[in-house]
Amino acid sequence: MFANLKPRPLAGVMSNGMVMCASNEEHTIIELIRPPEGSNPGDRIQLTGNPILGQPLTEDKQEVLNPKKKYAERFLDKLKTNDNCEATYNGVTLQTSAGILKSKTLANVHIA
Repeated sequence: MFANLKPRPLAGVMSNGMVMCASNEEHTIIELIRPPEGSNPGDRIQLTGNPILGQPLTEDKQEVLNPKKKYAERFLDKLKTNDNCEATYNGVTLQTSAGILKSKTLANVHIA
C-alpha cells in the first residue's frame, strides 16, 4: 500500500493510501501485489540492495507528501512486474524484511 498520500474520499471514507495492483494492458486482469509470507502489517517496503545512498529507508513515519510535487505520479510510472512476477521500481525489486513482493501470475505489466 502506498501511504502518506493526500487524503481523498473513497466510498464515503477519507483515504490516505492506495493498494498496489498489477494489471494487464487492457485492465481485464488485475492482481494485488502481495507481500511475502512472514511480512507484518506496517512493514516498510524497501528497494533490494538499498540502491539509494546505500542505506535502508527510515522506519519513522514521514510527513504527507506535497501533492503539488506529484511524487506519486512520478513513482507510479516506474512500477512494473518483472519476468518472475516480482514487483519492481525502475527495475529494482521491492521487498520487506521477509522477502520480495509479487503478483500471483502477471509478469512484465504495470503496477498502479
